[in-house]
Amino acid sequence: MWRRRDRPRPPDRGGCDVWRAHVSDYVDATIAPELGAAMAEHLSVCPRCRAEVALERRLREHMRTDALVSPPPALTDRLVSIGGDVPRTVWMSASTVDGLPSRRRRRRRMTAATIGTVTSVVVLLIVVGWTLAPNLPRVTSAQGMAVQRATAVPVSATADPLDCPSHFRCPAVLAGLPLVDLTVSADAVLLLYASDGSVVAVVEQWGVLDDSGRAGLDPTVASLAWQNGDIVYAVSASSLLLATTAERQLPHAPVPDESLVQRVSRGLKRLAGH
Repeated sequence: MWRRRDRPRPPDRGGCDVWRAHVSDYVDATIAPELGAAMAEHLSVCPRCRAEVALERRLREHMRTDALVSPPPALTDRLVSIGGDVPRTVWMSASTVDGLPSRRRRRRRMTAATIGTVTSVVVLLIVVGWTLAPNLPRVTSAQGMAVQRATAVPVSATADPLDCPSHFRCPAVLAGLPLVDLTVSADAVLLLYASDGSVVAVVEQWGVLDDSGRAGLDPTVASLAWQNGDIVYAVSASSLLLATTAERQLPHAPVPDESLVQRVSRGLKRLAGH
């Protein structure tokens, strides 16, 4: 036998406590129509229930607006202490579940990445410069060149010491003789000093004097060869006195210990085509 579903019956109109149980449904408009009509009729004659409904509506309105705009100060202070920065922009991190990195952490990551890149570039330049830096050439022929120069016929005094490259030494007078000829090549300078049949020839060549080459005095040709820094000096003269006098007046220094910076600089210059 079919049975009709029971419909909600309006509560007894005489008791306000019964109506207060339906205030939330009434404000939310979820109350049954017949029950809502009966409650509206009760509210029209009951100031206490009307005040209850008005209070409920104000609470709902407050929760939808003001209560959600400004978080409690304690919560704001906590977020600032976690982020370590002033609360300007919150950076969301998609790579972590609970990650809220601050601007300070973001700057640290960017700084670390920049330092890593610069370090890699510097290391690469050092390796390339060191590898490409040319070694000092071994010099064995400078002494022979000076001997050949000493046999040349003196020319008129036309050489100018100002034309001497900066890393070579070209005195205007040597062993009492004037400079009469100056020849400059890529890595060497040939100087000729002569007067009244006396001749001194000097070769300055960039490199290192080969241990197997002749060094010191060669009395048969009045010739000397020695190292001055990264320059090899070779002197030949028409007499032993002129050769030794010129040798004493020219500089002497050991092969310099080249620093890392100097070698890398030479290599990078070579790479740049200088």
